[in-house]
Amino acid sequence: MRRLAYAPEEKRRGIIVSEVYDAFIAAGVPEAKARSAAEAIPAIEQLATKTDLAVLRTEMATEFKHLYRHLWIVAAGIVGLNVALIKLLP
Repeated sequence: MRRLAYAPEEKRRGIIVSEVYDAFIAAGVPEAKARSAAEAIPAIEQLATKTDLAVLRTEMATEFKHLYRHLWIVAAGIVGLNVALIKLLP
């Protein structure tokens, strides 16, 4: 199974899109504001494409199908255990 990379919010704050930062500096924006604005824009590696989302949706559907099957197996086991206990106990 393929996993999509995800970084917690705390780790993503320090990433700067250098092209955006350079454009802000070239436009005359103060360095502190340019840095904070460039940090607010997510890097392209952190964005999911429609293909990534479709793959994730397919993987999740498969996982839910397996979980649902296991749920029925557990339910059948519980029913079987109850039937056995009812027959064993007077």
